[in-house]
Amino acid sequence: MEKKTNKFVIPVLIALLFMNFFLLNKVINIDNRLNHLSSNVNGINDHVSRTLDGLSHDISSKLEKQASIINDFYYEFGSIQDGNVDISLSVSPKSISNDDKFYFSYKIGDSDYSLMEAVSSDGINYNSSINIPMKDTLNLNFVIDNGTTKKIEHLENLPAFEWQLLESFRVSTRGGYSYVNPSKSLSFTNATYGFEHFLKKKDENASLRDVSLTLKHNNNIIKTYPMEEDPMETHDSYIYYLATIDDFTLKLDTNDTFEIYITAKDMRGFSIKANIDKFTIDKNGNIISDFDHTENIIIY
Repeated sequence: MEKKTNKFVIPVLIALLFMNFFLLNKVINIDNRLNHLSSNVNGINDHVSRTLDGLSHDISSKLEKQASIINDFYYEFGSIQDGNVDISLSVSPKSISNDDKFYFSYKIGDSDYSLMEAVSSDGINYNSSINIPMKDTLNLNFVIDNGTTKKIEHLENLPAFEWQLLESFRVSTRGGYSYVNPSKSLSFTNATYGFEHFLKKKDENASLRDVSLTLKHNNNIIKTYPMEEDPMETHDSYIYYLATIDDFTLKLDTNDTFEIYITAKDMRGFSIKANIDKFTIDKNGNIISDFDHTENIIIY
């Protein structure tokens, strides 16, 4: 009788075990579906949130534009002299009445705000110009004064023009020099140096001239290589100047200094120096870098 009972119990246990596996698999599938559904819901929420943010931004922009007292504002950097830059300003007000007078309110660097009148030759655009140090920022507002009330609108916070200039130049190298110690021999073999100018090529006022690569030994210029525009590397957004040093060797001695840099003149009236490397030879014949990475490119 006991053997017969065991015969029934074992199949039942096996059946229950398979049923448990089946139910567990079902639970796992349901859990995966719930996770997938939750992920979809989160994705929908994110999409709705982004859409609402976009709509909110569009509405805010339209409201700001409707509330604005101007239609357009333009500024343009001009000539540079003695570390200062000319900036032309132009605004077209939305409405003009006979009693209105127009001004630019400006703040140079940390100075106080000042006013300068905006004048028009066509009754539509009101213009002025200002000369500021290249190292200073410029905060601009537009003011409409009818003698009774004033309307003021913020126009722009302009970063220092020098910073904008520094961002528009970049040095690139392919290859370089080799140095052998104890012979203290510095050699250049097919070393290519590039200078990228990130400004529109069609902007003739911002073009460069006299771009050159210079080698200096003990503060004496020993080699100068003209850098020519490379049409293969030049694009609409930047101009690429190129020079190659090949088969040039220089014997150095203890305490000797060596420097390599690029110079150029901008048609707007300033010069650029792009430092590439600078070092001294110590008493053991080793190269000791004197390169100041905070002055990669200097405007002067």
